[in-house]
Amino acid sequence: MRYEVDTILLSDNSAPVILLGDYNAEPFADSLTTGLSSTRDMTRVRKKPLLLYNPFWRHLGEAKSYKHGVDATTKNRCGTYYYKSGSITRWHTFDQMLFSSCFIGGNAWHLNEELTGIIDTPELFNLVIDAKQKFDHLPIISVLEKEISHD
Repeated sequence: MRYEVDTILLSDNSAPVILLGDYNAEPFADSLTTGLSSTRDMTRVRKKPLLLYNPFWRHLGEAKSYKHGVDATTKNRCGTYYYKSGSITRWHTFDQMLFSSCFIGGNAWHLNEELTGIIDTPELFNLVIDAKQKFDHLPIISVLEKEISHD
């Protein structure tokens, strides 16, 4: 996959490239950081356009913070994939999107990171954690916005 990205970006480092899917690896895994040259560091991607930006680093932890006095046994999403038999952790952020530099200040199209994330409705959450279901991934979403020139 990285070979294909390099083929595109080495000929035009401002080309629009988006990779998305279930990578069976967390954002910090070597297969994503070294293999696909993805990073959580937006500034590096702007300076080194062969890198890919991974906004899903933001989705590694619990969706809701711990707060004293609030029921800590409440089930909470902290990833996209739920491994029902996990002994240390059951949640993993395997589903991700990676963006070339053009989407973070390199052209008219911009990543809206506030609208990029995990679709977590009560219905989907309950399907994922239900041991009787085969459904084990929450869907992800992202929004791209185009800057309109009024010249």
